[in-house]
Amino acid sequence: MEDGSFIKLRELVYSYSFPQSMVEKTPFTRLSLNLSGRNLWIDTDFSMGDPEANFMGTDNGGQAYYWWAPPSVKSYTIGFDIGL
Repeated sequence: MEDGSFIKLRELVYSYSFPQSMVEKTPFTRLSLNLSGRNLWIDTDFSMGDPEANFMGTDNGGQAYYWWAPPSVKSYTIGFDIGL
């Protein structure tokens, strides 16, 4: 048995709308940039990595089964919102 406590940065979202003074020099009516990331960081002493991940899924029947459990997938997304 071991401590499964953790602190995790599960999701981070950043959105920036360009000022109208910049947008009016383009053919667009609005322009914004969106960045997001998932499962970016975890701090734990748990020997199996991410305490939330196990090969049985997240239901109660799979608790404590961590053998060969894949880590939580990190993902990054970039998007633009453009008004014509």
